[in-house]
Amino acid sequence: MTEVEYEEDVLTVRGKNKAARIALAGPDHGSGDVVVSRADIASAKFVPTRLAGSVNGNLIITTTQGERYQLHFRKKQQSDFENLARTLGAVGIK
Repeated sequence: MTEVEYEEDVLTVRGKNKAARIALAGPDHGSGDVVVSRADIASAKFVPTRLAGSVNGNLIITTTQGERYQLHFRKKQQSDFENLARTLGAVGIK
């Protein structure tokens, strides 16, 4: 229920509904997109899915300001998120 774009060193994540926005950024985030420049990303951690069709894969982004965003993905989306994680220099990639 999220859309992720990474263009020109800017990560934009759009939660399509309230539940997706809360899962992404917590209950205080509001209704707007999460927009983070590459320069503001302090770390990224990639946690791959383990079971086909499960929603237990995550790309966790922490900003230099201490904000934390969890991007959840399914097995069929894993390669796209793995590529993004590599681009962001994430730990946890084999």
